[in-house]
Amino acid sequence: MKLKELQNKIKAIDMQTLKEQAVKYYADEIVKLNQMQLKLGRTKDGKYISPSYSKAYLKRKRKLSSYVAPDGIPDLFLHGDFYREMETIIENNQYDVISWDSKSQWLLPKYDDIFGLTKENIEKIKPLVTNRLIELLKNKLN
Repeated sequence: MKLKELQNKIKAIDMQTLKEQAVKYYADEIVKLNQMQLKLGRTKDGKYISPSYSKAYLKRKRKLSSYVAPDGIPDLFLHGDFYREMETIIENNQYDVISWDSKSQWLLPKYDDIFGLTKENIEKIKPLVTNRLIELLKNKLN
């Protein structure tokens, strides 16, 4: 490949689109990481989800084998609808995790920062997305 041809290929690359494609490739993994945080009762800042469950609801949660968060800490999981409807949305050079479940309308105002990854989970996903971006760039340059 001649230098001029390589320069033209580089100029034609839309980095924004490639970044979005790299994140989109790992969208399901991003959701799974967010779900794991919630199951452990953690927000995107790594803090425990609050406010705590009421005593009556906690009594019910303690009977569920799916409840693995520290005692009293919300995990926002009962039948799994809220988790099942989670999706990674990519807009304006950033990604967000949302849930399309109808309970979102009352969970989001009550529980802060439940969507998004902790620093630790960002560090887990970052190399995967970076490597995917490199793959996409190589494909564009070949």
